[in-house]
Order: sequence, then C-alpha cells, then structure tokens
Amino acid sequence: MSTKHSFSGLVVGFELEFISSELDRVHGSSDLLRGRDVDLGFGFLGEDGGCYELRTKPVDGRAANGVLIDSLHFLKRHKARTRHNDGLHINISCSDKKKARSVNPIIVWDRCRVHFWVRFFGRRRSIYCKFPSRMEAWSIFDFLTRVPSGSKDVAVNFSNFDPYGQTKGSRIEFRYPGGKDYHRKPKMVSRCLRDAMQAVVDSF
Repeated sequence: MSTKHSFSGLVVGFELEFISSELDRVHGSSDLLRGRDVDLGFGFLGEDGGCYELRTKPVDGRAANGVLIDSLHFLKRHKARTRHNDGLHINISCSDKKKARSVNPIIVWDRCRVHFWVRFFGRRRSIYCKFPSRMEAWSIFDFLTRVPSGSKDVAVNFSNFDPYGQTKGSRIEFRYPGGKDYHRKPKMVSRCLRDAMQAVVDSF
C-alpha cells in the first residue's frame, strides 16, 4: 500500500454544475454556452444539462484541493445556486501508466466511502449516481460486472478509464459529491476529494 496522502502520481480535474443569475446577465443563459467554452484561465465555463458547468484543467494531485477551493470561490463570487441534481464530479487519472494498470476498481469502491458520501450530499436517490447495495467485495464485483457497457451514471464511473491506452482522456469519474448547496461545504468537499484520491492510491 502506498504512503498516505502521496498524491503526486495522480492527475485531478473537476466538473462543477450550478446555476447563476449573475452569469445569466453576462452570457444570456447557460444554454447559450452549449457547444462552446469560455476560457477562465484555470478552467472553462460551459453548459451541461441546462446549467453552467465549470471544468477545471487537470493538475497534479498535490494541487487538487487548492483548485477545488478556488472553484468553490468562483461559484460564491458569482452568487451560484446548486440544486439536488447538480453534481461535483472528481476526475482522477494516473501520470504513470504502470500505476494505472495496477488500479483495482473493487478497492477504489471500497476505500472511497461511497455510501457515507452519498448520504452526506443527499444523493442516495439520484438517477445519476448508482451504486451497489452493499460495500462488500463480491457485491461490488457483481455490480461492476452487471453495469451496462458504457454506462456513465454510476457513482464511480470507470467507463472512461483506459489503463492500456492513451493517457489523455483516461480518468475515473467520482460522481457522488454534489447536491443542494454542495458549494457551501468546502471542508466536507475537501474531505471527499481526499478520500477519492486516497482510494486510488491504496488500490495500486
């Protein structure tokens, strides 16, 4: 098992969904950003599912929490509101292909504390956040092997993780954080991020 909090081998990015009447005055509405992005320097502002989406640029795992907090500050500055189905998606990949090939999905599911965090963020019944009924190894294995190929609506989405292919675009997407007022809970969001990164590191 890797040393706790040794996140330098990880590459992390975020997608934050929200609505903002202040940004509506600037851009007209989030729908008008469909198909195009506004470069913010540290990331891009676009549209997803009828709301704004802030997509940060990938950073080294050691810098990830700082980027996350900056992103939450961006939402606060623009008087954002976040609703039940608005997600905060954490995308994690590995800079080392050898480590990427060592990732164990069952350990990732077990260590990232999905059941705890979906309860905290109020996403237990979200249609975009499916997860096993029990967090035992065989329950997780059964769930993962029964998920339809290419399904993206699972709490921990491995469909874009390609450890044997190109590094660019390969990522594990943690979809369980988010929900109403998630952007007002920076300490808990940071803890959730730390759990997700540690789960990947522990799986090597």
